[in-house]
Amino acid sequence: MYAQSILERIQTNYHLFSTKEKLLADYIIQYRETIVDIKIEELAEKTSISPATITRFCKKLECKSFIEFKVLLNRSMAGKLPQEDYLNQVKQNYLETIQSTASMLDMDHVNQLIQWLKEARKIGIYGLGSSGLSALEFKYRLMRMGFCVDALTDSHMMLMNSTLSGSTDVIIAISNSGVTHEVVDAVREGKKQGAKIAVITNHDYTPLTEVSDLVLLTSCTSRLLNDPKFINYQLGILYVLDVVSIKLLEETTPDQNRNLTLQVLANHEKI
Repeated sequence: MYAQSILERIQTNYHLFSTKEKLLADYIIQYRETIVDIKIEELAEKTSISPATITRFCKKLECKSFIEFKVLLNRSMAGKLPQEDYLNQVKQNYLETIQSTASMLDMDHVNQLIQWLKEARKIGIYGLGSSGLSALEFKYRLMRMGFCVDALTDSHMMLMNSTLSGSTDVIIAISNSGVTHEVVDAVREGKKQGAKIAVITNHDYTPLTEVSDLVLLTSCTSRLLNDPKFINYQLGILYVLDVVSIKLLEETTPDQNRNLTLQVLANHEKI
């Protein structure tokens, strides 16, 4: 089984932390380069959080001590590039996100989602903001494969769609945080109606994952977490959508439908 890096553990379990532990996690992510060189007493003084709380935080992340935590943190940051090396830093961020997401992705869950999609009467894909753009992208892919699908990027439309869902329908909710209340409310309503719920998200143990039947976790790697200058938080999600799309195209009917739409569009362009 894949062993998550210490920063991935912080990301995945963030919503399980207490208020003080979240403050500690935020500090560690923001100043991670300096953490490996300080003692627990220094960190306690800088964060106004007691050494006992820091120790409990480390144990929640399956570390026996703060020293072990620092070792794992240092290991996860190996090969860090200079801040001004923008070209390679973005490339490294992308590679880390894809590699980490690939390691976290459960192919049994991917295969289960594909089976649901093949059997679905209709498919609704929910997302707001940037996640809404990912929802639209996945809608276009599934539509070209012959699926009855819609992307809902408005909170009212999500609620109407979910209310009219049933046991033969699938809802796919896309949310980095897993706490976007408009998406959570719509998914909860769909769950009441018996729809199958799949979630694509960065975080486990959130209101969204609590009402889901299937979770596909994506990575937001160490150099992307809480970085206000980095804007592509959809990369891990798009990677998952690519994996699902490729697996679907191994099926005869979706592949034939996609080829048919490609041919129609090619013929239309010749007119």
